[in-house]
Amino acid sequence: MRAGDLRHYAAFRSVTKAEDGMGGITETWSTDFSAYIAIWPFSVREAAENMRVSADVTHKIRMRYRTGVTPDMRISWNSRTFEIKGVMNRGKHTLDLICLELDVT
Repeated sequence: MRAGDLRHYAAFRSVTKAEDGMGGITETWSTDFSAYIAIWPFSVREAAENMRVSADVTHKIRMRYRTGVTPDMRISWNSRTFEIKGVMNRGKHTLDLICLELDVT
């Protein structure tokens, strides 16, 4: 992996659920850590070649390896939000994250 590919600084967030005092539950997304990432949209060709990629996957995000990255997290970059659908360890140094871009308006 070239260091120049990791040019986007993004926040990795996890959800915290708390009772709102009226019998409901409030979800709050808080930042666990930030890291540099590379991001690519999935092409139709990639989706067809890799049968594991489903219609609800839109992007591949690559980052340096670290522990604690799970499919329960979201990635926030600029005004965009990505839900992690899968984490693939590509060796000792790299993680590939298969993600769905959310329309958070």
